Amino acid sequence: MDLRTGPLGGAQQWEWWKTCHPGPHADTNNWLSVTPPPGTTAATARRALDLLSARHEPLRTAIEIGADRVPRQVVRPPAPVVPRVHRFVDEAGRAAFQETLRWHEFVLDTEPPFLTGLVLDPEGDRVREMMGCLPHVVVDGWSRRILIRDLTEITEALVRGREPGLPPAAQPLDVADDAGTHVAAQRFWHGQFETMPNRMFASAPDTAPVLVSADYSSALAPLVLAGVARRDRVGPSVVYLAALHALLACFSGTGRSVLRTHFSGRDSALDGVVGCFHRVLPIAVDLADSPPLSEIIRRTWTKSLRAQSRYQLDYLELAEARAAAGARRGVVFADGTTVNFAPGRDDLAGLDEAPADVPSLLALAGRPDTAQLHYFAPSDSLDEWGMDAYLQIRFRGPRMSVGTSFNAAVFTRAQMLALLGGPERLLLRYLERGDVPFADVADTAGVPDGPVADPDVAEVRGGLVRLGEVVGLLRRHEEVADARVVAETAETAQPDAPELVAYVTPAPGASRLDEAQLRDFVLARLDPVRPAACPDRFVIAPTAQQAPVPGPVPAPGPGSRALFEAIDAFGAGAGFGALNPDTSYLDAGGELTKVPAILRELADHGYSGLVPDDFLRPVPVRVLAAMVVPR
Repeated sequence: MDLRTGPLGGAQQWEWWKTCHPGPHADTNNWLSVTPPPGTTAATARRALDLLSARHEPLRTAIEIGADRVPRQVVRPPAPVVPRVHRFVDEAGRAAFQETLRWHEFVLDTEPPFLTGLVLDPEGDRVREMMGCLPHVVVDGWSRRILIRDLTEITEALVRGREPGLPPAAQPLDVADDAGTHVAAQRFWHGQFETMPNRMFASAPDTAPVLVSADYSSALAPLVLAGVARRDRVGPSVVYLAALHALLACFSGTGRSVLRTHFSGRDSALDGVVGCFHRVLPIAVDLADSPPLSEIIRRTWTKSLRAQSRYQLDYLELAEARAAAGARRGVVFADGTTVNFAPGRDDLAGLDEAPADVPSLLALAGRPDTAQLHYFAPSDSLDEWGMDAYLQIRFRGPRMSVGTSFNAAVFTRAQMLALLGGPERLLLRYLERGDVPFADVADTAGVPDGPVADPDVAEVRGGLVRLGEVVGLLRRHEEVADARVVAETAETAQPDAPELVAYVTPAPGASRLDEAQLRDFVLARLDPVRPAACPDRFVIAPTAQQAPVPGPVPAPGPGSRALFEAIDAFGAGAGFGALNPDTSYLDAGGELTKVPAILRELADHGYSGLVPDDFLRPVPVRVLAAMVVPR
């Protein structure tokens, strides 16, 4: 019998939504590894895992789709944990065993979210390592620390012959506030997305968006972070984010910067509670007036505080706010640069006493082993979300580690290296001279030459657009022979707010080509990877053979009908009755939580062609229906 059921919390929605997209998802799994004390037998290790699962509800929480097609978390009663067992022969075998656990693809509605393993000695019953893997949808990175700490404490107690004194720690099933408390957060984020750049960089058209992985560490970075944080009375994370905002503004030349920033989503009441509470929120800072670094730190601190005070918002509500702003602006928001500054309180405690005298810091900066680049190489992955960079910050002993992925179609190698080592050089100069003018940021941080003018790139509606990408989208239309796209300053527009105008040449015999059709066609094919936008105006030239005349709209095919029927089947609970195919899914009142069920229904009838994010698009459902194809 299930103990409790409840809706997904705000952070859980984000992780669950990602698992509904095609492709592998094990890269977000949380991994545990504990070396037990001497004398730990397999029976003792199994007992410790049982107690850990009984203490923390997320380790036995399934994500199920109910009869109403809405996902819920279901807490199962405690049950014995059954770990996989590997007898150690050599390190290669142990590593292979670990890989089978760590990269497991969880089926959230049919299997426990806690996969475990034991590595035994070559002979006998002694355990040399305890392993565990959990999907991100039930636990976040902060929870991983709690689980490792508790598993270690439980195992040590059992080996010493006593029962651990750790009572059950209940997890709030819905970690988001009630809908009535969301009004302020909704209003705030709707306003933010209206003015926030949807992308800061236009990726190079002739470079594949390969993700370059790097691992960098520095003994200087923690010290300068602590020194600036004490001086300006802000947190170390604010100092680091401010330095990155300054560097990104130098790279882009747009006078603005956006960073997607991880927040723990925890107050003191949740400090020791395992669950998925974190939020990733975009923080935009306006640097058009070229402020000095001190002012950039102040603005970053102010904007971060405002965002944190408005973080209690379900992820899918945030996605709807972003989609609504994108629809009005005719753009899709790219992920851009994400920063996960995720040290624990123990990691930051030592920074309070870290020395900050400038002569010592300058001497440290001159040592060859202070900064180390441990790894820098292309990976096997391609960008799928419009990612410019991802930086994960950790403190390991006296050093700060930065694990990163960079988009090779956005940043050069020199720029990547500047983003790794530039912040500490910039902050050291800040401590040495009292401030750093914006004009000196690039040279101080070792930033290579600024942005190169590209005639194919224009700033339109707050983001960068590559005109050739828009032309490429239009040329995919079967009734378009050619197109030309320009950024023009209309008489009624501001000089710095050009219109995007598409001059379209129809194919001979084109009969149904009009502006509304072209707009829907482009909006249905925008994605976060390609730096494109929907034109403000379409100028359609008549062909030499004949002028375009309205033609009959073809009847929907079987794939279209399958989508209409799937939406209708689940639509009553979404607030709309019979589907109007001329409205978008969201405008018709559709619920995003039901989208995976709609896609599953299509798949069961042999159709594909859509992913969950397509239902966020501001296009009529009939446009989505035309994208449905037999599998």
